[in-house]
Amino acid sequence: MKLIELSQELVRQARNGVVPMNLVEQVAQWDRSALEAELDTDLKRKVFWINIYNSCVVIIARKMGDFDRSYFSKKMLEVAGVKMSFDQIEHGLLRKSKLKYTFGYLPCPFTRTWERKWRLKKRDYRIHFALNCGANSCPPIAIYSCESLENELNLAMRYYLEETTLFETEKRQLKVPRLFLWYFADFGGFEGIRNIYKRAGLISLQASPRIGFLNYDWTLNIDNFTS
Repeated sequence: MKLIELSQELVRQARNGVVPMNLVEQVAQWDRSALEAELDTDLKRKVFWINIYNSCVVIIARKMGDFDRSYFSKKMLEVAGVKMSFDQIEHGLLRKSKLKYTFGYLPCPFTRTWERKWRLKKRDYRIHFALNCGANSCPPIAIYSCESLENELNLAMRYYLEETTLFETEKRQLKVPRLFLWYFADFGGFEGIRNIYKRAGLISLQASPRIGFLNYDWTLNIDNFTS
């Protein structure tokens, strides 16, 4: 089984309520040079790291019986012999070594060799609509593929925004998911947020609504999968 297929099977089994430790061990023992050879494009890196992140959050939560927010900074999974945290996958690999805080404006000044080799070359704000940290307000988990990633990420973004945004027409205001505030720079600030809604066809091209941010529901939900 190739690495991308392995990441997809992890999501599939997690969705089915399985704790597939044999597959988790395969990921941990994967040859590092083989990983680098297979994940040779940003497209493949996005598919693999999103699938690994989402599936392992669910797998670890099921194994432990809970998933505390403090776990994200702990090295709770292993890939190709490297022990890493969920924060390192999200902020180091998928956000190209940005600090977790600072609203996305500052890069991390200290990066490991494997992080520089395995991270995306170009950031893609749509990953925020694909990653699921186990909370009720997170986007639903899908199985991402190399063949259809662009369409899958666009669909994930549109679905999440449709389900979570409050359109206050009379006040000319959008109440948007709090993800937009946490990663404000990733999205291009207020104007970038408006443009995302315009590209998704959720507001008119002439609209310039005020932006507000909704609260986040951190209630544990590890059964939030797409159908």
